[in-house]
Amino acid sequence: MRFPFFVLLLLTACIQTDTDTSVNPIDMNGTIQISVEEAKFIYQKQIYYLNDERNVLSELVAQERAKNDAFLVKRNICLTGYIKTKAQNNNNGFGALGRYDKAIVIQKLC
Repeated sequence: MRFPFFVLLLLTACIQTDTDTSVNPIDMNGTIQISVEEAKFIYQKQIYYLNDERNVLSELVAQERAKNDAFLVKRNICLTGYIKTKAQNNNNGFGALGRYDKAIVIQKLC
């Protein structure tokens, strides 16, 4: 039995869609809110889990905590990165108990 060409085309389109966001990072102006329990980013009225794999925000957060003598950091900021969905994460949510359906993966500050 031959594998239908349209199924192959459909699979290729699905694979391309998943990788597009990681290949083409975007600049996002929003608000970070980082506490002891969670890190989130509010962008275009939606709340995302903040994924800082490269520790881009580490120094900034440390400075803000020292300056304000508080663990909560809330600041307007521009981040360059991409949005990762639950589907791109093996249908697992993000953050504590998987409560976020989307995450912002930070690549750098803009």
